[in-house]
Amino acid sequence: MKLHTTYLAGAVLPTVVAAALVMLTATLGLLALWEQETLLFTRTQRLRQARADVESAALLHRLHPDERALTAAGGYLLYDSLPQSRIFVRREPWGLYELLHITTADSLVASSRIVGAEPDPARTLFYADDRTAVTLAGDTRLHGTLRLPQNGLTYGRVGAEFYRGEEVPRTAIRSSARRLPAPSAAAAARPRSAAARCAGGSCSQPTSCASTPPAGWETYWSAHARSRSAAEPASRRSSSHAIRSS
Repeated sequence: MKLHTTYLAGAVLPTVVAAALVMLTATLGLLALWEQETLLFTRTQRLRQARADVESAALLHRLHPDERALTAAGGYLLYDSLPQSRIFVRREPWGLYELLHITTADSLVASSRIVGAEPDPARTLFYADDRTAVTLAGDTRLHGTLRLPQNGLTYGRVGAEFYRGEEVPRTAIRSSARRLPAPSAAAAARPRSAAARCAGGSCSQPTSCASTPPAGWETYWSAHARSRSAAEPASRRSSSHAIRSS
C-alpha cells in the first residue's frame, strides 16, 4: 500500500529562511534598543546621584567647615552602603573667601564654588567711581544693591557674547565713591580663620597662606586702593577697581 506524503516545494524554502532571518534581526534589534535604554537610564540615575552627593558635600562643609574628615586625602564616604558615594573635597584660599573643589569618586561630576561668607544684599558689588559706565555682556546676573559709577550700566557685548541676562532695576543702583570701602568686621575675621586652619593642618594648601595675617592689613587695604586709584590711568581703573565687597 502506498502512503500519501506531503512534500514542501523547493521554491518555498528560501522564503522561510528569509522570514526567519528577518524575525531574528528584528529580535536582536529590540534587544539592542532595550540594552541601550537600560544603560541610558542607569547613567542618568548615576549622574543624578553624583550631583546630589556633591551638593551634600557642599552642605556638610557649610555646616562643619573645620571638619578635617571632609578634606582627607582618601576622600569622605557619605553613605556606608554606597561605595560610589565617596567624594573628594579640596579647598584653597581665594582672597577673603575660599575656593571649594568637590569631585566624585568616578570623576563624573566636579564642582568648584566660592564659599566663606553669606551673601549680603546691601553690599553686592562696589565699583570705584571714575565716571565710566559698567558694561554687561554674556549671561551676567546682578542682584542686591549695586554701588556703580555716575553713568551706571550699559548693556553691550564682548566679542560675540551679547548680554543675555535680566534688566537690572534702577532702584538697585547706588552711587559709588572713588575709594574702596573698608571691609566689614566679619570679612576682617575670615583671613585669620583661614590662617588658623592652615596652621592646624586642615587647609588643602597650607603653604599658600601664612600662619598669621600680616599686621595692619586693614589699613593696607584702603591705602593700596588709594595709591592704585591715583597711579593708574582712567582707562585701566575702570576694569581693575571692581571688587566684590564683603
